[in-house]
Amino acid sequence: MSEEELRPCPFCGGKAALHIGAVEFVDVEVGCEACGVRSGNHGDGTEVQNRSAAIAAWNRRVCDAP
Repeated sequence: MSEEELRPCPFCGGKAALHIGAVEFVDVEVGCEACGVRSGNHGDGTEVQNRSAAIAAWNRRVCDAP
């Protein structure tokens, strides 16, 4: 899995999509296209930093913890 690839939704298995919005800061979040669940916004850094943080947060699973 590449760094940019989103894992399926942990709740329904649906396809996830990256959502980028720009107001004053670049907010990035990931959401499921099937059930609508969304990650929290990541908007404290640059677009690249926020994008990486949003993808990492979405792709993290409890079973991945050591």
